[in-house]
Amino acid sequence: MKINNKTIRLRYIRILEKFLTRTISLLKNDDLPFYNFVENINKYYEEIKKVEAVRLDNEYLQKLEQFVNLT
Repeated sequence: MKINNKTIRLRYIRILEKFLTRTISLLKNDDLPFYNFVENINKYYEEIKKVEAVRLDNEYLQKLEQFVNLT
């Protein structure tokens, strides 16, 4: 089964947004030690690497991608 470009694009956008929401929820948790935070962020980033990156036209999505790449 061939996956079309729209599906790949949506999958990439969703995984970026998922990373952002997970990161924010981790930052809100005051009881979480820093090393656990780093472990979780690395685990979430591994999920992003599994998805093919696509070109993003929207400024919000470009900033979101920059945020993910900075963390």
